[in-house]
Amino acid sequence: MSERFSGLTKLIRQPAARLLAHANAELDTELTSPASASVEVVLAELDQKGAVIDMLRLLSVALPPRERVWWACLAARDSLAPGAKVPPPLA
Repeated sequence: MSERFSGLTKLIRQPAARLLAHANAELDTELTSPASASVEVVLAELDQKGAVIDMLRLLSVALPPRERVWWACLAARDSLAPGAKVPPPLA
């Protein structure tokens, strides 16, 4: 496994397949990891295959609810055009 994804302390400690099934989410990329593989192992495999969208899908179900919202807010803020005025609730 790649060291890049080791030590992600905020991830829910369940197999990636279980988290995806619970959220009714599917990955488009074929995996060779077993169904019991951790999120870190699946992230490393997806990274190796260049499946960025599937990595985002997995992270969106593997983070606790509070961190999901924080992550979504960061993504929304990053999607603003350079020099755009940030809406007051996000400022």
